Amino acid sequence: VEGYLGSAVQIRFLHEIFLQNEALLENKGRENTSEYGNGKVRKILLIHAVNPFGMRHHRRTNENNVDLNRNVLAPDKIKSVIERDPN
Repeated sequence: VEGYLGSAVQIRFLHEIFLQNEALLENKGRENTSEYGNGKVRKILLIHAVNPFGMRHHRRTNENNVDLNRNVLAPDKIKSVIERDPN
């Protein structure tokens, strides 16, 4: 089950980012921890569980027996699905 390892990796990643920001504040005296020397703002989105049902039941598949990590539609297939059912 990938969920628990993924959680540990995300916690470690956030810890490292926090340490980098802390060092940046000490070295440059900036108040905004997300702004760096080039004036750009970094934004990071971490998604812990794409399949919470599978994580709860220790399975890769969701309640419809679909593996969300493997069953991805190609762009041309997505168009045909949207044409059939826009919802």
